[in-house]
Amino acid sequence: MLIVLFLFVGILVRFTDFQSGLADTCVDSRTGANMSWEMARSIALASECAEGNLTDFRMCNAYTGTWWIELDLDRPGCSPACVVDVNTGEAKINWRCTGLR
Repeated sequence: MLIVLFLFVGILVRFTDFQSGLADTCVDSRTGANMSWEMARSIALASECAEGNLTDFRMCNAYTGTWWIELDLDRPGCSPACVVDVNTGEAKINWRCTGLR
């Protein structure tokens, strides 16, 4: 039982660290360009991404130099995200649809 408790706490700490600030700046691994979470959110709110509600769940894809912000926007078979490019400052919705309906 003690081992299970330690595993649970370890997972919880890692998840909390990710959500609470370790990913506050996104850096493009190829160009070195970077963008803060606050700037990405501002750009997203001024773009087509404002069609939906931005959530607090986000991740940085350093390989593509993009912030991915989950959107609360309903379209059957899709799981939309707002993608903000750290190099260009452009934001667009990626619908991530499965094609199944």
